[in-house]
Amino acid sequence: MSAQCPACEQNGALRVAREGIGGYLLSLFYIYPYRCKACWRRFRAIRWGTHYVLRQTNRRQYRRFETHLPVILSWQDTPGEGIVTNLALAGCRLKSDLNLTEKSSLQLKLQLPGEGPAIRVDTAVVRATQTLFASLSFSRLARDERQRLREFLIKLSAAKAGA
Repeated sequence: MSAQCPACEQNGALRVAREGIGGYLLSLFYIYPYRCKACWRRFRAIRWGTHYVLRQTNRRQYRRFETHLPVILSWQDTPGEGIVTNLALAGCRLKSDLNLTEKSSLQLKLQLPGEGPAIRVDTAVVRATQTLFASLSFSRLARDERQRLREFLIKLSAAKAGA
């Protein structure tokens, strides 16, 4: 069952996993968390008499988009370059020649096509690594930079829907 987003007023928000003990306590009163498919905002809504059982096959809360975007990075005071192969509001997958290690932090400058100056990610944490690839989580991103990234992802979503 979907809900209406209070921020953008679009219908079709999807139910997402509860977080923490508070989320479980609220569900006793039929208050459940949702994420808007249009603006990706998280909110709660009341669904009287409805009980949910979620499958935890995909824990990602943000939709990822396949990309091929250049990025300049700095890791342990070592500059480098790479390609972002998929992108979400909360993180990305990076292809780089640097030998990144899990739980390390780096800074990114992500160049979006036709979007002006690069988006600066002050802190991205390496969550997982494979040969030449690293999964990153954006842990510190300025509010205006996050908004620019959100707007770019909305454009990607609209372009994909129109294709």
